[in-house]
This record gives sequence, C-alpha cells and structure tokens, in this order.
Amino acid sequence: MSLAIALDNWQHWQVATALVAKPRVARTLSSGPYTRITQVVADTQNGPALFVVRSPNKVGSTLAPSNTLAAEHHGLAANAQLAPALRYVRSDLGTLVMDYIDPLPKRPGNDIDDAPNTGPYRSTLTSQSLATLLNGIHAIDVTGQTLDLQAQLSLYTLRAQERGVPKDQLINSTHPSLQAAIAQLAADTPVLCHNDLHSGNVLATPRHLVAIDWEYAGIGSAYFDVACAAQGFPGMDTRALITLTLGEAFSHQLWRCAQAVYAATEWNWYQASGTTKPTSCRFDTVIARLAAVG
Repeated sequence: MSLAIALDNWQHWQVATALVAKPRVARTLSSGPYTRITQVVADTQNGPALFVVRSPNKVGSTLAPSNTLAAEHHGLAANAQLAPALRYVRSDLGTLVMDYIDPLPKRPGNDIDDAPNTGPYRSTLTSQSLATLLNGIHAIDVTGQTLDLQAQLSLYTLRAQERGVPKDQLINSTHPSLQAAIAQLAADTPVLCHNDLHSGNVLATPRHLVAIDWEYAGIGSAYFDVACAAQGFPGMDTRALITLTLGEAFSHQLWRCAQAVYAATEWNWYQASGTTKPTSCRFDTVIARLAAVG
C-alpha cells in the first residue's frame, strides 16, 4: 500500500527534472521481514530516470525506533553527499523515495554476487573508504534523540518472547555487565551514528561510499558505530578501521563495551525478527564479550 501511495504522489516528488508521468515498478531489489526496496522508472522531460522506493512490508511493523528520525538523518547525510538524495518522504508510512545509485561494474576475480544496488563491490570497499564514510557521518553537525540501546534491547526481548522464544535463549537486557557497558558508551562524546552499516546498507558511487537504511541512526558513541561496521564487514581489516576512525585516543575499554553491546543487540534482534542468523552470531560469543567488559 505504501509503495502505491508513493507512486500515486509522483507529482509531489522533489526532483531535479520534472516527471511527466506516474513512475512504474521496474523490479524488487530486496525484500526482508520488515522492508521492501523497489526500483522504479519515471519518465522525465530529459528521458527516463531511475529511483528507489523504500517501503515497509507491513505498515507499523518494525524493530526500528522512529521513521521520522530515519528520514531526518538520511536527509542530513544526503546533504553531505553520504546518502542518496531524497525525493519524497512519508514518515507516517515509513516510506522514502531516493535516487537510484547504479552499481559499479564488477572487475575480474570479484566473487561477490550481490543484487544490484544492495552492496558495494570488493574493489571499492577498503578500510580507508569505509572509514571515510564513518568519519563523514560522525562529522555531521546535528542535535537530536540518542539511540536508546537499553530500550532497543528491551524491545527485541519483548518481540522475541512474543514469537515464543524462551527467556534462556535471549540476552537479559538488565544483565549488570550489559548495563555497565551501555552506561560507559552513553558517557562517550556524542556524534551522529548510522548504527547499521553492513554490505546491504552501503553503496559504491564512482567517488566514494554512501549509506542507506538510516532507521537505527541516532546520536551516540562512535565506538558502537564502528563495532557495528566491523561486524557488518567481517573481511575488513578491523585494526586499520579502528585506527582510521577512533584515532590515537583509542580506548580499549570503550571498544570492549561496544563489542559487547553490539553482540547482545545483534543476538536479540535475530531472535525477535525470526530471520536466519549469520554463523558469526553466537550466544557464547555474546557471553564472552559481556564477561570482557569487567
């Protein structure tokens, strides 16, 4: 329904070249438990143009905190050329229309087989390019709502239990080490964070990487954002990424806190969503990282 509404309101899209007819669906780029990404083609005064509509699979069904903030943060990143330009927003429906970014051609020997527009090519993804994206996001000047990690964990726990997941298969959001880690991250210097950078949310332009899916973005610790990205790109040189983003004043304790909180958040999210966990998402790993917080 929200996709249809976005297409029906094509005359309200804020585009560089005026549309002359209602856009039509080209193909579904991806469809997850909560979100569908659809490529559409629109006729303009200068010929056809491609856009992407991000819409919920089920209206009102999400594990993210705020559709309004997601659009706001995406818009700020787009102004900094760190996200595709937004053309239409319906925050009440969780629907965004943005420019389509054509993926770069694959090079010989590249074995990544991502769907178009859903991930960067290995030839353009390096610790330097990912760090440039992270540093750009963290430099955006914004004041607003923090991502409440405690509230998110509690939400995932509740949704997982509603699905019938036993308590002993979840990370207790009131675990003392977890609460201590969240408190230490909250005391860190606040910056704008994406908090969900992985291969499905990073695109490669000819010049640099950009990010999509700003649902979990908010003010918080850069350590948590970098921990998310390190887990989201398991082949990345984590040490280089840390050096390039967190710098010489790197805190081993804050890094341990970030890894522990992310591991717990990731585990409970998969339990809440019912989607298949990656092999790297392990219950014993979460427990070990919580123990390392001290």
